[in-house]
Amino acid sequence: EAYYKAMSDLIAYQSGATYLGSSLDWQDKVESNGRGCSYGLEVLLRKTLGKTTGWISYTLSKTTRQFENQNDGKPYPFKYDRRHDIGIVILHKLRENVDFSASWMFNTGNAFTMAAGKYDILSDPEPIGNWNDGMDEVHIYPGVNTFRLRSFHRLDIGFNFHKQKKKGKRTWNISIYNVYNRQNPFFYYFVQERHYDMQGNYDPSQSQIKLMQLSQFPIIPSVAYSFSF
Repeated sequence: EAYYKAMSDLIAYQSGATYLGSSLDWQDKVESNGRGCSYGLEVLLRKTLGKTTGWISYTLSKTTRQFENQNDGKPYPFKYDRRHDIGIVILHKLRENVDFSASWMFNTGNAFTMAAGKYDILSDPEPIGNWNDGMDEVHIYPGVNTFRLRSFHRLDIGFNFHKQKKKGKRTWNISIYNVYNRQNPFFYYFVQERHYDMQGNYDPSQSQIKLMQLSQFPIIPSVAYSFSF
């Protein structure tokens, strides 16, 4: 399958706008009259016969947004633009009452906006405390959604043990989520490692800023019981 969709009259938050702790109406925080497009190609291969069944799916896609007052008026990747999306599912009947399943998924990381640098400006020429108290940081952004999270992928497996009872069917399930414990990113954040000299004075020239990652769920085993009438 192939698809193409053109969109108009879109809205988006203005650059730097927030919906927290502000007295402005939402209409004053958004850009309007935006345009966008989404297009791609989807392929699906499915096996339905035999003890081993399953499918492989692949999507190649692109989704963009464009606003006059964002990204210098140039199109940029939408937050949920994912260039590659792959899914592999295998179902295998080991015995009459035991079956096995495995699924692996992969997709390109979400696009997001991240600062590429910063500089200090003097906000208060007469600070009360340290001279640094009179300085404010200004971040430099090269564009909208110019960075991406790391690619997302994981493997899940499970075993089902069935048994026919007088009044229904009993099933035990043993499964493992994220088998190889992939540390998929949920979001990134900056941490500044402060450096101090031998006298205990803060030395900003030796301090470093590191990009850190908060990950999603690690490997998770589980056991479930169900009974169908």
